[in-house]
Amino acid sequence: MSAAPLTKRDGDRTVMTCALCDQAARVARHGDRLHVHCFGGCAEVDVLESLDVGRILAELTTPTAVGNGPSTGKSDRYAARVLDVAALLAAPDEPIPWRCEGIAADGYLTVLAGRGGEGKSWMALALACGVARGRPAAGIRCEQGVALIFDAENGPKLIARRLRAAQVSADLAVQPVDAGGLRFSHDLDWMREVIEREGASLVVFDSLRVLSTGAKESDADEMEPIITRLKQLARDTGAAVVLIPHRGKSELNDYRGSSVILDQTDMLFTLGRVPGDPDGRHRRKLTTIKCRIDEEPEPRWVRIEADRARGLVTVDEADPYESEDGGRPRDGLRQQVLDQLTATPQPQARIAAGLGRDKSDQTVRRVLRDLGAEGLAERRDDGWAKGGGHPDHLGSDHPDHPHGNMLPGAERGAVTELTPDNGPGPSTAADRPATAEEDAEIDRLREKFGGEW
Repeated sequence: MSAAPLTKRDGDRTVMTCALCDQAARVARHGDRLHVHCFGGCAEVDVLESLDVGRILAELTTPTAVGNGPSTGKSDRYAARVLDVAALLAAPDEPIPWRCEGIAADGYLTVLAGRGGEGKSWMALALACGVARGRPAAGIRCEQGVALIFDAENGPKLIARRLRAAQVSADLAVQPVDAGGLRFSHDLDWMREVIEREGASLVVFDSLRVLSTGAKESDADEMEPIITRLKQLARDTGAAVVLIPHRGKSELNDYRGSSVILDQTDMLFTLGRVPGDPDGRHRRKLTTIKCRIDEEPEPRWVRIEADRARGLVTVDEADPYESEDGGRPRDGLRQQVLDQLTATPQPQARIAAGLGRDKSDQTVRRVLRDLGAEGLAERRDDGWAKGGGHPDHLGSDHPDHPHGNMLPGAERGAVTELTPDNGPGPSTAADRPATAEEDAEIDRLREKFGGEW
């Protein structure tokens, strides 16, 4: 690999051929250090041993002319903006440079959202330790490198306690930064310098709320510059950047704040308990909301447990939780989506907007897919419409009609037949349509609890 010529992308990056496996490898200069990612999976330390590091650092440092103008010694912000289509199509498609498989990738921005106390910071610390050790964390494969954590919430004393609880040793490549009092708006350039100086492969910012103090998370005009700059930071440094915001109070809100957060990030995940989980004190579900760079990963389950006697906190892979009725969290949105469908096809974005959700909401997409598989929705060229099995095509006396065979006040998930023993009226709902009062009560309960109750 050391004899391979450098193919400049900009002033401090290149793609080469790994001498160990003959696969493509990305090389980046961070200050006086060289960072390598082999797409064939070779360990960075092994690849570096095969390189003439000094020569490569010198060549990456040497300024090159941009266009017809003189060289300035720095990367020109307009260099390579106009893309060579032939070269793009001729180049092989590079594998996604996962740092933490399915969660965080080099050069991309990941948002990991969750409510307070759900374990977001512990999950991020576990991934950082996995990267530093080059070993899986909670069942997630991690590529070895340097992990950097900008912690704006805890302060040095609590940071030390957390590191001890996670069994971080002084020689482990997990570097905490006390970011208390720092702001993205004022200090991001300094943060970039630290990332480059440390040669960080994984960078965690904890949390958005504190590091953007003074900016409203719900204001798109205030959030857009922050999220865009963080995404560009990932692109420029080649690090996998993980941002931790808080999640909204509603079960239907994947995160708190402006839709810009979802629109601009590359990947977004939520971490949280599942209602009804008997092991909810420890078990969490890691759910994919958005994955721009690859096929959407399946949900992951982790177990976060404190051993108070030993002062340790462990984050491990967990068995999935399946509720007794087989329900899924997205089923809570099912009836609302069903109610949005009409005979006239609608784009998914319009259906999502009608529910007060983001136009690209992945949960709405999954629900529509479920309804389509059941014949309750039909996907057409111009959008989604009612399917042949939609309740509007059924009489109110049909057992599958949401207003049929139910008593007001029935518990969520329960279907109660009207009989002389449990309520007024004849023995079957087929003998009597639901009254206006019953319809109103059912609608109220559906709005309150969501889904099919």
